[in-house]
Amino acid sequence: MGMIGLLGTGQLGVPFVCSDSRVLTFSQMTKKKAARFASHAVIGQKPVLEYVGPDTDTITMRIRLDAMLGVPPSVGLMALERMVASGQPHLLLIGMEYHGQFVITSLDIENRHFTGSGVARIADIQIELKEVADGGITGLLSLFA
Repeated sequence: MGMIGLLGTGQLGVPFVCSDSRVLTFSQMTKKKAARFASHAVIGQKPVLEYVGPDTDTITMRIRLDAMLGVPPSVGLMALERMVASGQPHLLLIGMEYHGQFVITSLDIENRHFTGSGVARIADIQIELKEVADGGITGLLSLFA
């Protein structure tokens, strides 16, 4: 089984995998990096900006849960909804790159292709993640302590 990445760990985790029996991957991953600035009013002039520091990263990605690819939407959605409800940060690892700790701020779910009994066979999900400052590699190492 080819492990592509991981969002979360243990019971609250979604492994991104690709094998002959199961495909759960992501697409359209975008990462937004930004800086924070304070604005200081100056009488009769434009405000002066002061760099305050880096802002937390935001990542969005699309995931397809497909029963024909070994991942029934009901099972995958249950895991993702538990992760949202927990409010806890989850590690994001793609390949060998550790992106940090993230909370899931939103899930946009589009259920498609229903069975005769009304069960969705495919769900396309847009996930939005917001970084939780964790001290870089220190945060990753703390997961294994």
